[in-house]
Amino acid sequence: GIALPAGAEVSVQLNTYDPENGLVLGTLSNSGAMAEDYVAKMSARARGATAEVVISNTGSGRPVIRSCQVDLAVARPSMDTKTES
Repeated sequence: GIALPAGAEVSVQLNTYDPENGLVLGTLSNSGAMAEDYVAKMSARARGATAEVVISNTGSGRPVIRSCQVDLAVARPSMDTKTES
């Protein structure tokens, strides 16, 4: 979860094997007058040997990152390659 003070905004990006080709997952913003807690599930289908989550402060205020979790799935070989006989 992320706690955003009033007027704060963060951008969440997922980088896989090639960090130059990141996938922006979304943006969270708080336009209210009081701090808010956010829990967001963002999904992406991206292939890669590594995963890096980048959370950038794009607004005013100082967000507090309380937790971040990445769940991965391993593709079955039949989904990855096609063999011909």
